[in-house]
Amino acid sequence: MVTADQLDLTMDFDSLKKAGTGLGSAGMIVVDDATCMVAKTLHFSNFFKNESCGQCPPCRMGTNNLAILMTKIESGQGTQKDLDSMLQLCGFVKGTGYCTLVTGASVLVQSSLKLFRHEYEDHIRLQRCPYQDTPAGIVTHS
Repeated sequence: MVTADQLDLTMDFDSLKKAGTGLGSAGMIVVDDATCMVAKTLHFSNFFKNESCGQCPPCRMGTNNLAILMTKIESGQGTQKDLDSMLQLCGFVKGTGYCTLVTGASVLVQSSLKLFRHEYEDHIRLQRCPYQDTPAGIVTHS
């Protein structure tokens, strides 16, 4: 993941590596600032979970547990301990699968937490997604 201030980043290996990211499968998705990055990361975490073939335990359990923790946070049931557990899990599983799927899942979560930690903390503090409509129908952004 990259933020808006990196939109002019050169799309080559060295530039992306220096910025702390990479091409991955070379696909790009651009989202606006009204997008909940916790919900977006949950969406991708569920993709990785569903794409796991289940042959290796780090991937089978890692992608599933990351999706469970992401769901907990997005639904407003998460805690600070869950954020710590996600980062710890990412460290455990990164680079341990038969393929790179679990590494992709862990890099995604680590990157999201690094760049958008305030959104995760808002979900925990408010016990809901801060991007949800309020009773008055106004969308709040923190």
